[in-house]
Formats: sequence, C-alpha cells, structure tokens
Amino acid sequence: MAISTLDTTVPSDLDARWRPWAACAHLGPSPFYGRGLKDLCADCPASEPCLWAALALEAVVGYHYGIWGGTAALRRQRIVEWFGPEVDYHAWYVSVVDAWVPPAAGPGGL
Repeated sequence: MAISTLDTTVPSDLDARWRPWAACAHLGPSPFYGRGLKDLCADCPASEPCLWAALALEAVVGYHYGIWGGTAALRRQRIVEWFGPEVDYHAWYVSVVDAWVPPAAGPGGL
C-alpha cells in the first residue's frame, strides 16, 4: 500500500498545532505532489514545522515524496546528508513545533 500524506508516524497532536496555518491546509493531500507548490510554501507561516515533520517522517518510514516546507525530496535528502543520519529528526520536530508561534491571523490567514 502506498503511503499518503495522512499516513504518518508523526504524532497528530503536533501536526494539529501548525497544520491549520499551512498555506496548503485547505487543498487536501494532492497538492503535495503538484507543480507550483513551492511558490505556495514561500510565504507559508508553517513552513518550518512542515519541513521538520517531513524530515521526521522520512527518518522513520522512509517516505521521500512530495513538497514539504517548500522542499522537494532531493533537497530534504541533502539536508539529512548535511546533518547526518544520527540526528533524532523527531526530537527536532518536537522542538520546532514547541517553539513555533502561530501568526496573529487565524488558520488560513483569517
């Protein structure tokens, strides 16, 4: 079975703290694979936790697809090569989410 963007081992309570503010939140899972998504990510207030969610997910289940935090799989692979495989990406994800402050506007910029 293929892994979808919803099949993650990243705790959902962490995702719920930033994902509603993601610029792509209203688009469903298909935009993770579409052209032009990096442009959508450029001004996204949740791009940092999104990137670290992808790195944590990839470290655990080997999921290397889609655009997350404005990065494609190859860019994230290079990030992992830079930091090294011994880094606890899930712990970093938790730290980033704990430090992340939602924008003053509500989810979706409302």
